[in-house]
Amino acid sequence: MRGLLIAGLSTVVAVALSVPAQAADTWTVAGLPDSGLITGSAPDTTLTVVRNGTKLSCKTSTVTAHAKNGSGQAGDGIATVSQSTWQQCSGPLGITFEVTHVGSWLLNAKAYDGKDIVEGTLSEVKASIKGPNCNADGSGSAAGEISNVKRTLTVKPELNAKYGVKAVVTGVKGCFGLMKDGDEVEFRGVYTTSLTEGAITSP
Repeated sequence: MRGLLIAGLSTVVAVALSVPAQAADTWTVAGLPDSGLITGSAPDTTLTVVRNGTKLSCKTSTVTAHAKNGSGQAGDGIATVSQSTWQQCSGPLGITFEVTHVGSWLLNAKAYDGKDIVEGTLSEVKASIKGPNCNADGSGSAAGEISNVKRTLTVKPELNAKYGVKAVVTGVKGCFGLMKDGDEVEFRGVYTTSLTEGAITSP
């Protein structure tokens, strides 16, 4: 019996240690400016075609988002990304392109580790890629994490499966066959925000 209890406790501890961020129902945003404005910038963002590993990259990217201070907030739509910009974008075989932000993207808080990291998703993401030899529309969702300490937003494909999200491209024209309609794509980037204070926590 003692052996069974020890084994059971060991299993509980192992499971607890393997889940650093816990799902949360309500959220608190504090310390933002009254306008709720959050801006961020990232160097060297990449979009990878899962099917063949093709990478499209941009030297710099910026985002503009808004959130509101307060407690008892829902995690879904806790912030809205209203604008993004992308500069010096290119790919293999001489592909060059511009990226246009479409619509409003939602930032959804999903889990909090109780100290620093908030895991979540970006949903309703839409953007178009246009260039002399490659055009496509991207849509879907991506997962990532916010660091309250570093004041960064990191889009991490490694979390996509955990939260059941993905993005795809459609309307592909040209691109030398490197992208095709329906291809799944993964975005990666680390955005440093303009905030000097402020945090998203739960509860």
